[in-house]
Amino acid sequence: MINPVAKGRRLELNYKKKKEAEGYICYKPIKSNRFVKQQDIFGLFDMICINKKEVLLVQVKANRKIGVNEIRNFTEHPSSVRKILAVKKDWKEWEEFEIN
Repeated sequence: MINPVAKGRRLELNYKKKKEAEGYICYKPIKSNRFVKQQDIFGLFDMICINKKEVLLVQVKANRKIGVNEIRNFTEHPSSVRKILAVKKDWKEWEEFEIN
């Protein structure tokens, strides 16, 4: 049986390394202790990636596109900030969807 928390952490770390290799600086909040349930940014995003040109709010998923409506409804950000859903298809390549 796969631990879903460990699987999610592996995916997030993998994506963070990918974006850092592309020149982004990434921030991923860490869970401070076992009693903290929420560790997402604004309750939706797993990390923020920044480079000299843009800011990305990123939600990382495996094989799914669930949560798109919640991300789409999040409008409390400047228009220059992009909302990205990163999906790892069958543990192969990353697919990035910009959510407007």
